[in-house]
Amino acid sequence: MFYGKRGAGRPQGATNKVSEAVRSVISDLLIENAEQLTERMSRLSDADFIKCYASLARFVVPQQRAIIESHEPKMPDRYSIAVLNGDGSVSTEYQYERERKNY
Repeated sequence: MFYGKRGAGRPQGATNKVSEAVRSVISDLLIENAEQLTERMSRLSDADFIKCYASLARFVVPQQRAIIESHEPKMPDRYSIAVLNGDGSVSTEYQYERERKNY
């Protein structure tokens, strides 16, 4: 087993040179063909235009991360249950208190 820090590989935060080169080529291609791209996109149906626009926007706009709440829902310590009559008045009301279990 290996313990500790490895010496090989890219340092954290370093960019991948191949990915950077590919992004540069795609960017140049889009810039050079911007007029043709705009003209062709204008001929698309509304649904296809939105799909195309959204797929291109993900290369320009940073992707958002989902926010996941990590806390457990809190149960109330006390609650009541009311049984209503047909006219909406309270017939019977029951009061409860949650049992705390110590494990």
